Amino acid sequence: WAYRAYLGIPGQSMAHIKVYARPRPDVAQSTYFKTSPTSIQAQLADGGSSSSPSHPVAYDFRFTRVLDSGACDQQQVFKTVAVDSCLLTQFLEGYNATVFAYGQTNSGKSYTVEGVPSDVDRLGVAQRALSFIYQRLEARREENVEVHVSYIEIYQETAFDLLNPALDGKGGAFFPRVVVRETGGGASFFQNLSTIPAPDEKIAQQLFARAIANRQVAETSANLISSRSHGIFTVYLTSQPVNSDTKTTSKLHIVDLAGSERVSKTGASGKVLKEAQSINLSLHYLEQVILALQLEQRLRGNERNIHKKLHIPYRNSQLTM
Repeated sequence: WAYRAYLGIPGQSMAHIKVYARPRPDVAQSTYFKTSPTSIQAQLADGGSSSSPSHPVAYDFRFTRVLDSGACDQQQVFKTVAVDSCLLTQFLEGYNATVFAYGQTNSGKSYTVEGVPSDVDRLGVAQRALSFIYQRLEARREENVEVHVSYIEIYQETAFDLLNPALDGKGGAFFPRVVVRETGGGASFFQNLSTIPAPDEKIAQQLFARAIANRQVAETSANLISSRSHGIFTVYLTSQPVNSDTKTTSKLHIVDLAGSERVSKTGASGKVLKEAQSINLSLHYLEQVILALQLEQRLRGNERNIHKKLHIPYRNSQLTM
């Protein structure tokens, strides 16, 4: 029923992750939902259904901001989520940043992230972010700047490189599998992942469009062209001032998560059922990681616990590795 973007704001604690809700227009008009600038109140039957609740229970969900589904177009969504939050500005300054688009199947996640490439007014967050980045880099003439991009698809806990230049156009099953490896020092790296140079915006936009065309889709009763995989588009930025040995690197991840759904309500079976179960499990592991990071941050806020380290279950899923 809603689109949410989770933003890790560099320089701030996990407690300051920003959460935005973008309700579908039919939700905003429903008598069972009431929205305000920072919350959505749902009148649901005991058990979580909005189907004519005879004994409604009020649930109050709070957000950094609830975007007006009637007045908030694609450009306004991008401005609020990526620009006003300073996410892109701080990425350009050398900090890592991530945007997660999370929601149920058919809630509008992919539309918000990818938009409609053939319509300038309906471009998504990813295309607009690329335009913003390259416009700002034009002013940085006193630096040597390099930009690379990659796109990983995670389908049923297997990761694929969708921008492998040798195998493009043969479908996800033929793309090299991306494997997470660890170095002796404990650092991780991706084996078989192509990071493609993107010296200008045109090339970057073309690479993004090519990756999107390769994503796995399948038919379900919830959404006729529902994304059945997680898509992770990453922009790598390296900058070095002229006559300086100092290099600054940063990464921007734009993640279009596969849609969560209640299997009992979609009528899924066979391959689609297996896909849904894998998706829901990986989203559960992502939730565990986020909650563990938030708990760790709260513990460190207490001087007595400042040196304590909490186990973060990154290795439970390809999505969180």
